[in-house]
Amino acid sequence: MLIDIVVYDGLDEMDALAPLEVSAAPVKPALMSRRPHRVVLGDYGLRFLADSVRGRRGFRHTSAAFQ
Repeated sequence: MLIDIVVYDGLDEMDALAPLEVSAAPVKPALMSRRPHRVVLGDYGLRFLADSVRGRRGFRHTSAAFQ
């Protein structure tokens, strides 16, 4: 199962990580952001680097795993 998790500055880290902990099915998560190669800073200091980018015209993947 593929799961896209949107990350943004000020995100509560548990909002991004909890879905991975509670899922009984094997999942393949991807962190998604609005800007490419952007480090996103969570509310408690955890840093995220997005795997893919969602712009106004749809998705554009930046990770080698998506090519």
